[in-house]
Amino acid sequence: MTKKKKLAASIAAGCAASVLLIGSALAFLTSNTETKTNNFTFGSSSNGSIAASLTEPSWDCITSYTVNNGKIVPVFGKTSDNKPIYGYTNGSRNQPITDINDSNVGTRPLTTATGAKLGIDTATDLLPGMTVNKDPIVTNTSTHTDIWTALKLTFVYGGGDKAGQPLNDTDMKAVQDVISINYDTINWTASEKNSSNSSFVYAYNKVLSKEQSSTPLFTTVTVKSSATTEQMNKVTSMGNFSIFIEGMAEQNSGAANITEFSNSALSFANTPTASAPADLSSKTSGKSAVNS
Repeated sequence: MTKKKKLAASIAAGCAASVLLIGSALAFLTSNTETKTNNFTFGSSSNGSIAASLTEPSWDCITSYTVNNGKIVPVFGKTSDNKPIYGYTNGSRNQPITDINDSNVGTRPLTTATGAKLGIDTATDLLPGMTVNKDPIVTNTSTHTDIWTALKLTFVYGGGDKAGQPLNDTDMKAVQDVISINYDTINWTASEKNSSNSSFVYAYNKVLSKEQSSTPLFTTVTVKSSATTEQMNKVTSMGNFSIFIEGMAEQNSGAANITEFSNSALSFANTPTASAPADLSSKTSGKSAVNS
């Protein structure tokens, strides 16, 4: 069988790390996603460039990104007359900012369009049983290339001497005892071949055409109602943890179907390791790499 040449790209959403801090009385979920630069653009081929974006609208209301003077700027949707919204004066939805050079660019709204609080603003003082909205979505922003896409979640230490390093088996089990994530197993396929004890890979079941978005990989992170003080203290004592999200995209001609795609050796260029831990304080865009 002739080996099919394919263009693939690995992307990182290094600033999309959610840190879960758990204490004996409460759990505290925080993230620097208000400054994340989850855009990723890849090298070109005869079929055009592969490009995509990773957003979490129920977390921070960002729906896409654009570039202005070399800086990545979040976009919070559009006005009724189709102008991009780059922020909100004083966080008020009645005062959308459409001037990309305004000093308040990047200021997120205080609520969602339906009036609900954002996940990023409700992720404090969590108790067992409480839930935070968080919804990683991939959008194909390629010029005219259809893509397969996959996301990889790596659980790493959130602080201490091992900050940014993948959790060991014992500590990963301790985290799983405390939280649950409602993965969408209907539209995403777990790729066991590409996963490990602390990293979990999910491939999207459908090819994404231009401007098409995936369903969220998950929509909530919940502190289990059954979590005990002893279990939460165990997570606290190890420095808590972060969820480092990265992704990859591949032109659709690289695989015939989701089974072939999810079972292939998916390339992720930024997976944290003990020797190269995730930079949980990074404010810069994730690196990208192209393999062809």
